Amino acid sequence: MIFLTTLCLQGGRIDLIRGYCIDPERRGNSILPSNRLNRNIEESIMTRKFILWGLIGLYLIVPVVGRSTAYAVMPTIWRDDSQADFEKGKPENVSITSQGEVVLAPLLEEVADTDELYVWCLTQDKEGNLYAGTGNEGRIYKIDSQGDKTLLYDSPEVGIHSLALDDEGNLYAGSSPDGIVYKITAQGEAQTLCTTGERYVWSLVIGPEGQLYAGTGEAAKVLKISQDGEVEEIYASTDNHIMSLVLDGESGHLYAGTEGSGIVYQISPEGDVRVLYDAPEREIHSLVLGDDGVLYAGAMTGPQPPVRAEKGRRTNISNDGSSIYGIFPSGAVWSIWRSPQPLLLSMIWNVDGDLMVGTGEEGLIYSVTPEGDFTLVARCPQGQPLSLHRGGEGQVYLGISGKVYRFSSRYATKGTLTSPEHDNSINSKWGKISWRAEIPEGTRITFQTRSGNTEHADDTWSDWSEELQDSEGSQIPSPPARFLQYRANLYTSDSARTPVLKRVSITSLQSNLKPKVRSVTIRPYVARPEEMPPEASGPQGRGMEGRAQVPPPERRREPFKKTLKVVRWQADDPNGDLLVYDLYFRGMDEKDWKLLKEDVKGSFYIWDTESCPDGIQLVRVVASDVPNNPPEFALSAERVSEPFIVDNTPPVVRKLKVEKQSHGKLVIRGEAEDKTSSLKKAEYSIDSGDWKIIFPQDGIFDSKKEKFTFTTDVLSPGEHTIVIRITDFSDNIGVGKLVAKVKDISKR
Repeated sequence: MIFLTTLCLQGGRIDLIRGYCIDPERRGNSILPSNRLNRNIEESIMTRKFILWGLIGLYLIVPVVGRSTAYAVMPTIWRDDSQADFEKGKPENVSITSQGEVVLAPLLEEVADTDELYVWCLTQDKEGNLYAGTGNEGRIYKIDSQGDKTLLYDSPEVGIHSLALDDEGNLYAGSSPDGIVYKITAQGEAQTLCTTGERYVWSLVIGPEGQLYAGTGEAAKVLKISQDGEVEEIYASTDNHIMSLVLDGESGHLYAGTEGSGIVYQISPEGDVRVLYDAPEREIHSLVLGDDGVLYAGAMTGPQPPVRAEKGRRTNISNDGSSIYGIFPSGAVWSIWRSPQPLLLSMIWNVDGDLMVGTGEEGLIYSVTPEGDFTLVARCPQGQPLSLHRGGEGQVYLGISGKVYRFSSRYATKGTLTSPEHDNSINSKWGKISWRAEIPEGTRITFQTRSGNTEHADDTWSDWSEELQDSEGSQIPSPPARFLQYRANLYTSDSARTPVLKRVSITSLQSNLKPKVRSVTIRPYVARPEEMPPEASGPQGRGMEGRAQVPPPERRREPFKKTLKVVRWQADDPNGDLLVYDLYFRGMDEKDWKLLKEDVKGSFYIWDTESCPDGIQLVRVVASDVPNNPPEFALSAERVSEPFIVDNTPPVVRKLKVEKQSHGKLVIRGEAEDKTSSLKKAEYSIDSGDWKIIFPQDGIFDSKKEKFTFTTDVLSPGEHTIVIRITDFSDNIGVGKLVAKVKDISKR
């Protein structure tokens, strides 16, 4: 298949024009119109100016380099303008919205440092005091509204994984590895409420009558615990852990999410249990009941061990990414959001009517709407967002490693977005960088760049450039290289305002590299005689490029003209430049190449060798990238075919004679010879009858000259015409004729 491709800059648009596709051996229509693909480069006048001046700037740069380095004419444009584009980068104090905009993130304020390794859970009382359950010392901290912390309880356990507060101010804590539930009164008195008999108490919720519900592991059980510490098993799942519990205060239904098979259960006040959803992930780590009545399930697989085989559950779940599912009151389940992050660690319902989600391994925090639109809100400064809690006044608190943070209503004063290392494939000269943004008063955006020749930036890369200020087009000062990286700097002097970055565009010119001709093959052209294509004149014979008529699929393909050959080649250009080809030929024993066809734009040429002398020939294909480069900078490459035979002359049949006749049979002798090809078949026909095979005297056709003798069947008396047909390996056919008279033996 041949694609004729050009790249044209027209009025701020790049038009990628793909011409006609032609294949001489294709079954069906041989001329296929392709699609004309148009891509808008910019819609704004600012960016059109950038492209124009970027191109001019690049062209002005090239002559300075000199002839030691030639650069391609057509620039490449790297553009980031979507959420998917910007999310590939590394954000610091910036948010990336579902509309593909980069803004300053809400300021992440440190509330308290517990000096522990992990803050596994958070809750808040009516007075605004925070409680943090930590590990690996099993301590509970109380943090007042000023951020002052006090050690509330130092348990003998390793981890405090769940906290719950009742209406009287009593705090309940679930622990590991002994599965103990502690009760700490409003006066600070601590006691063991119960021992569950399991290793982990992952979740706790308070019931409408003050009873406590606990989700446990390593055996996945839902327990009901009275104020006196009596434990009643409500449900035991075949899974490994009950990771999450949530209570619907209106219906009284309790919802539980498991680890092992990723199941969401509904448990009625009467104790009836039914499965609401069996997720493809292994774990339902978080359950949140939204104000819209939808139950949201945060699911992940993560680096978990396989599900136990004896459970009979599936074990071939992918551990790529995490998901949020919406389970509607009707029972319908929808996949709301899918994240490439493998761990979904925490999730809450936000006052804005969306979900706040903490993920690992990169410590990213997202805001996800019920419709699935999402914003990358922030990256944790250090560690993972192990816990999230919505305060009484709508504040969002986070447990990140051993510290407690709070999202402020103010923006960070500075944020950065560092792009991934952009691979331009080839050493390149950098043009201009431009960006489109909204810049409220008191805010600004600048850019920095650096370049290098390793896939990941290291100490061999150039330093970050000075901050570039001109959004309509700032010349990139980084040295020529294969890879480039930018860093967007967002600033505000007014914490209530943020700049909004919408688009980044970078132009570059690749160093021009030689094309490569990877193969050249020559073989007979195949079609039926009635489908022979129109002829076109060539300098050394008739030829065609870009035209072919193809036989219907139901017909057997046969050579329609033995002198036609298809010269086919495979070539490509490292820069993606358009290529044109010049074709030459010469005999094996000749020195000078003769031009066969120039400026061929496809990848094949149909050559009529009728006027080419017989013998062993060679074809040379020369590829040039001149369509996309000035002649003085254009580069070429070539490849010579393997030797092939041109044989358009039929073999000669001679020395035919009747050796003898006996009883009506004739013994006929003769010889055949071809100057170029070996002979492959001999036949004879008597009086236009059927053709019959003749074997050579030595029993095998293996040379250019063969002798043959054959005996006919009994023939009737009288004159007979005997035709000898010889075929060579180039399918040329030579014919000889002999007229012989058979005697009437009955008259003797």
